[in-house]
Amino acid sequence: MVGIMNKYDVVVLGGGPGGYVAAISLAKAGLNICLIERDRLGGTCLNHGCIPTKALYHYAKTVHSINKHQLQGISTGQIELDFDLIMNNKQETVDSLVSGVEILVKKNKITLIEGEGKFVDDSSIIVQCSNGETKQVSGEYIVVATGSKPILPPITGLKEGMDNNFVLTSKEALALIKIPNKIVVIGGGVIGMEFATIFNQFGSEVTVIEATESILPSFNKELIKRFKPLVKKQGLNILTKSMVTAIDKTLKTVTYEGKNGPESIDCDIVLCAVGRKPSFNHISLNNLSNEIDDTRKIIVDDFMRTSINNLYAIGDVNGLSLLAHSASKQGVIAAKDIINKFSESNREINSITKVKGFSSYSVPQVAFLLPEISQVVSNDYDASKKYKSGKFLYRSNGMALAIKESDGLCKVEYDEDMKRLVYMGILGETGAELIHTGVHGIDHELNFNDLTDSIAGHPSLMEILHETLLDINKMGIHQI
Repeated sequence: MVGIMNKYDVVVLGGGPGGYVAAISLAKAGLNICLIERDRLGGTCLNHGCIPTKALYHYAKTVHSINKHQLQGISTGQIELDFDLIMNNKQETVDSLVSGVEILVKKNKITLIEGEGKFVDDSSIIVQCSNGETKQVSGEYIVVATGSKPILPPITGLKEGMDNNFVLTSKEALALIKIPNKIVVIGGGVIGMEFATIFNQFGSEVTVIEATESILPSFNKELIKRFKPLVKKQGLNILTKSMVTAIDKTLKTVTYEGKNGPESIDCDIVLCAVGRKPSFNHISLNNLSNEIDDTRKIIVDDFMRTSINNLYAIGDVNGLSLLAHSASKQGVIAAKDIINKFSESNREINSITKVKGFSSYSVPQVAFLLPEISQVVSNDYDASKKYKSGKFLYRSNGMALAIKESDGLCKVEYDEDMKRLVYMGILGETGAELIHTGVHGIDHELNFNDLTDSIAGHPSLMEILHETLLDINKMGIHQI
């Protein structure tokens, strides 16, 4: 039985890094907000993606560091992993962060409904609650933030393998109870390579099968060219230009078509990590079918508006950038736009004078590998244009040598016509942190003097960025 319709200023459907950020941003402006989440707050990122994988990556990196330093003066003997404790610690991290989001939602007086919501029309949603109740809510505005789901390619035997827990997605891989002896990873993108790195350091024999000509195809080719020998040295088996054709759960084999024709590999589990796609079929958005394009994503403008005046879509569902930090920024953009609309009719709601669209921001990409790979590209980057470039090797930096992290390269590209930075890529230690210098430089259109007229602490890895930027005009001091 459906209860009384509850009305809100804004209903947010989905409590991931886009949805809960949008809800909190709207609530802080004084609006009455309802947030609907069918699983746990934090979405895939916090519960089954970014955070738990980085918790495991921390252990993998520690193992890698210990093994490396055993050759450099520190002796610990054979490393032993307590996988149960590692997984428990991973889950404690996740639970702590979920609890933190729950506190934030409560503190900001947001009504949280736990259950699955479906559109009734463009302003109301019916929710089948986790406790068995059915509720109906309406909002003057609705924000769709239902995330994404794994792509499952049409491989013979894949579905049967999933039914038998022989084939896993990243979600199931994060719930393993023991370290597999042999893993085949289908897909050499960020997700596949991060899991491959983690389990390789945990002692698994890992084979990555990638259909394109290179792993991490979205990253700069020069960075990947330098990364490949490091991967090989770590013991990962990488097969590129290879297409998986069949999976046999009984024989526990994966068959693929490579440069030598069809071949098979035996393994304990298969991780399917070929990417993700927008997820919204469960919310009956087909009732509003004009908002969906041929690639099955929700069409939005630069401010996350759909063509329906009161409907917004943020995060993975709009397909603009399937990254958690993109979803959060889109949540803020949508919230600001909605707040301005309310301020036009309500003097108690303060307007936000300057709202920039999503295309105004550059989005950093990071792969947590050994070492990290990160990059940021301006939205108007022209691959056919010849830019000025600067480069600097980690091995020429004092701190990198001191901490035995000399494998790496920083590269930048600079538009001499526009006098601004258009690309930064880093292969090396703490690249995930250092890349934000590039984000700042691109977003604020800094010129050469702006980028280089500062002091980098010594010794530090920041000096690598400073030398790289100086190299744009061949002014680097320590450039060999």
